Amino acid sequence: MFRRFAAVYLDGFFGVYQACRTVSADRLKIFYPSSTALDERVPGLAEYAAAKAAGEALCTYLAASDPSLTLVVRRLPRTATDQTATLFPQPAADALAVMLEIARSFASS
Repeated sequence: MFRRFAAVYLDGFFGVYQACRTVSADRLKIFYPSSTALDERVPGLAEYAAAKAAGEALCTYLAASDPSLTLVVRRLPRTATDQTATLFPQPAADALAVMLEIARSFASS
């Protein structure tokens, strides 16, 4: 499972960064959506949390090695999306409210 998560949260993210840098060396601002699962140690999410932690480490490395890059990393709470939908409802934050706050802070920084 870790490799599957890493394919998206590491390899995919790094691929997007590289594609942006192939097109332009100008200032670049990227949002990396991490997860509060890193803080909460949710049972059954070890591989997911490990991949997200590795993604945060990648962001730290990229920010240190690319002075024209600004990375905005936020640990999102469980958010109501099609990815988190379950048969038995679980508490989840409203996706629009979560992303609107991030979009506003992203635009102002």
